[in-house]
Amino acid sequence: MKRKVVSLLFLLIIIPATVMAGDRAEVWTNLFKRSKSLEQQKAILTNILKLDDRDMAPLLMDALSEYVNGSKSDTTYDQKSLRNDVTLMVVQELGDLKASEAAETVMDVYRNFEDPIVRSAALIAVGQMRALQYGEEISLILRNLNFGPNGKERENEIMAYGAILGLERMKSPFGYEPVFYASRGWYPSRTRKLAEQALDTITDDPTEFLKSVIENTDNYKNKTYAIEKEASSKAPASSKADVAFLGLKEGLEFQPDDLSQQLDLSKLRLTSIQVLNQYGKGKEEVVPYLKESAERKWDQQERLNAIVALGVNATDPAVEVLAEFLTNFNYRQTEGLNSNEDLQAIRSTIGAMVIANNSIAVPSLIEVEFSNFPGNISRLAKDALTKIED
Repeated sequence: MKRKVVSLLFLLIIIPATVMAGDRAEVWTNLFKRSKSLEQQKAILTNILKLDDRDMAPLLMDALSEYVNGSKSDTTYDQKSLRNDVTLMVVQELGDLKASEAAETVMDVYRNFEDPIVRSAALIAVGQMRALQYGEEISLILRNLNFGPNGKERENEIMAYGAILGLERMKSPFGYEPVFYASRGWYPSRTRKLAEQALDTITDDPTEFLKSVIENTDNYKNKTYAIEKEASSKAPASSKADVAFLGLKEGLEFQPDDLSQQLDLSKLRLTSIQVLNQYGKGKEEVVPYLKESAERKWDQQERLNAIVALGVNATDPAVEVLAEFLTNFNYRQTEGLNSNEDLQAIRSTIGAMVIANNSIAVPSLIEVEFSNFPGNISRLAKDALTKIED
């Protein structure tokens, strides 16, 4: 036996690199079939993998089947470690070759092996193969892992990492939901970050799922996150506006006593308004909600953003609200009631009127000159009149 090992290793050394690729593949195939141990196969596989040859996939599939079938018979640490090594080599190569015909055998690696690195690599390889028939199974694997480490934090994180990458590369329609919750889950930051990045590539339009998150979850932070992921997706602008509108309505509906929840709701409203600033032009139904957000004055930044969003909206009802705001500010200024924060809001209101470019704003802008405002605001209103009238 020892003599056979030596002779095979000698052949590995003397096979010249100048042999044609097809001939080399045949030589390595013959050597692999003659090998009698995992040690020999590991040495031969190292050279087979260098060929990066799609024609080697059948041999690799046969080898992998043998490794799966023999995995239960290993009794010592060294035997298990060596089988893990060769299995990992073959799984990764089949994934790189996108050998979809090997997907079932690769999934058997996940189902039968104990080593989390080997199992994780199997999930990644199936994703590389775009074997969509396993999308639901891998999604269920990740969904279960999302529930918690169950005393195996490191092992479960490794497998979750593989499931996330597998679903990302597979672009399975089942993958978005478990990856979404993985990005918000118990995992270390590197795995959560991977999941967050994967969300932008798994599907172009996650609108329907993200709407369901906003409507059905009690977690305000997850609602906000859903709006952020919709905004960064490739969904149509109208869909992004719809999701942001839904978020704004949710943010205005609840008024919890808990300070932490109040802050979360404020972030939800602000994020929704910021997205509407980008995509909400012409969306008339959102106007009453933007008005309410500006009038409640929970947060100055939210107030200012809501005012700007009304200008971006640019519909007649939106400009009527801006004109109503400015008329009220004009009256308050003559009475000496406007605060510094109000003056900020006035400047934002005038700027929003310029964005909307609608003549409905003209009368309230004219009133500014006769309302005892500082010179800078009067000049701002005059400049706005010029731009709107032009």
